[in-house]
Amino acid sequence: MYPLKGILICPLCHTPLRGTAPTDGSGKPSPRYCCNTKGHGSISTNEAHNLFNEFLYSITPTDEAIKLFKTIVNKMLKKQVLESTKIAHNIQEQIDKIEQRKINTLCKFADGTINAEEKDLIVNKCNSDMSYKQLELDEANSHKLIAESQVE
Repeated sequence: MYPLKGILICPLCHTPLRGTAPTDGSGKPSPRYCCNTKGHGSISTNEAHNLFNEFLYSITPTDEAIKLFKTIVNKMLKKQVLESTKIAHNIQEQIDKIEQRKINTLCKFADGTINAEEKDLIVNKCNSDMSYKQLELDEANSHKLIAESQVE
């Protein structure tokens, strides 16, 4: 209700304005931004929001500011790509370990060290774990692709 609370400052004492909703003459709430110092006045939320919007639309960034903004966004995107790559790599290592556990289980079954029931139990768990990890990997790769597509 008061998105500019703490952003707007009193023109007299330069302290942040707070949000309040006193009632008007008819008993209806009248949302306002006001100073804590008595007598410093207040402004209706509608008027404050309209003035703030006018101010925002009046701002024209310089070419240097736009270039800096793009540089910062690109650095953040490259960092996201790197992080997603690391996450995907770690998940792939987990998938490889699960696959190796499955192969080892099949070898133990072939050697006769475990029975069919034990083999099925372990293989089914491995398949379930791999399916879950594959979803995680797909999500990490998706995040990576999205970030890569936005880097300039």
